[in-house]
Amino acid sequence: EIITALPKDRLSPESTSQKEGFIHPVNIQGQVENAQIDLIIRDFEDEKLKEHEEEVKNIVIKILENYPDASVEFKITEQYRNMKKVIDHYPKISEFALKAIERAGIKPLKRSIRGGTDGSRLSFMGLPCPNIFAGEHAFHGKQEWVSEQDMQAAVRTIVNLAMIWEEES
Repeated sequence: EIITALPKDRLSPESTSQKEGFIHPVNIQGQVENAQIDLIIRDFEDEKLKEHEEEVKNIVIKILENYPDASVEFKITEQYRNMKKVIDHYPKISEFALKAIERAGIKPLKRSIRGGTDGSRLSFMGLPCPNIFAGEHAFHGKQEWVSEQDMQAAVRTIVNLAMIWEEES
């Protein structure tokens, strides 16, 4: 019932795009006496993250009205936040990354990514770390792939980045 009640028409990964947030069920486990649903809740704005969390809580509470002897436990584990909040305080980092990409012979394409990244976690741990690129396609799917040329370009970019930091420091 909970999964069915989620707002699939406006907050599922497949019904949203670009900087729109989403609620994504990733794991469901159950036994006779208990069940667990794991959701990924993502958004670029912290306020909207909280709104999505509250929406899920309200859905569950409403469903539980039909089951007076049932109980629920909400456990929210922060995964990824918008690293832009941190990165914007260190413009040199992005500037150098763009230079490194250009030196590798690639025209930089600046865009936000909807998924969570290690760079986000590292940035909020005090190590500003924007995503550069690695060239992969079809993230996390059975058909995920990256070309040898893209991997070589990624290596050139990282080498260039190290050289630029040495030159500019």
